[in-house]
Amino acid sequence: MKTRITELFGIEHPIIQGGMHFVGFAEMAAVELVGERIPEGGLTVLVESHASGTPVLDEEHPVGAIPVLAGEFLVLCAIEPRDDGGEQARQVLHGDSTPAGFCLQPQFVKSVQLLGEMGKSFDLCLRSGELMDGDKLVAQCPRTRFIVDHCGNMSVQETDAKKRAVWMDGMKALAQRSDVVCKISGIIASARPDWKVADLAPNMRFAMETFGPDRTMFAGDWPVCTLTATFAQWVGALKEIVAGMGMTPANQKKLFHDNAVAFYALKDKPAQ
Repeated sequence: MKTRITELFGIEHPIIQGGMHFVGFAEMAAVELVGERIPEGGLTVLVESHASGTPVLDEEHPVGAIPVLAGEFLVLCAIEPRDDGGEQARQVLHGDSTPAGFCLQPQFVKSVQLLGEMGKSFDLCLRSGELMDGDKLVAQCPRTRFIVDHCGNMSVQETDAKKRAVWMDGMKALAQRSDVVCKISGIIASARPDWKVADLAPNMRFAMETFGPDRTMFAGDWPVCTLTATFAQWVGALKEIVAGMGMTPANQKKLFHDNAVAFYALKDKPAQ
């Protein structure tokens, strides 16, 4: 596919995002992904579309978009087939309507296990106080790789020591599992409108230090991040915190580029 944007930036494999939580929904993703409108040779990344109910993914209901796109579809998260033929990705577990322990329901566990058999990964987007549920899910899915979203969803404004301790214990437990990585994202959306870099640093530093340089990756969380900052401000804040940690240039490259390319098996374009 060629457009003015792809030609301007020399993009050989454009990424089309189907939907994002609170912004785009499954209906949007269904039109793009299952309507067979993906151009030949395009690499499609579906980040998320919130699914209601228990995900159902089994041998009789495979990921419908994969055959349509002949292997060019990169699934970053779990899929729930819908009656209308669409696909819903990454069951969000931190929403108010999702009951505690939802990810430990037998059908949910079975679906996530099947993702591992299919060579796919699952995003753990949990409430900060329920990360141990995620750890229990990981333990039951040895062939599935997992990504902890948004540094475990602990608000940067939270000052309750007990709540922060529960979050930290959950993050440490997940970090002990070699098939789990952590996205450094979502932090700034929970900050006050007049936030300072120092407000964000404790959560981000803890997440990066807990998972280490080889299992953390930057995630933009755009446009949700614009609730409190521009994208440039969010990236700038992270870079300032990383510099304050004394992170080496090599590890910074891992955080902002290399780890994501390796985890998702992306075809990186050689530098020119």
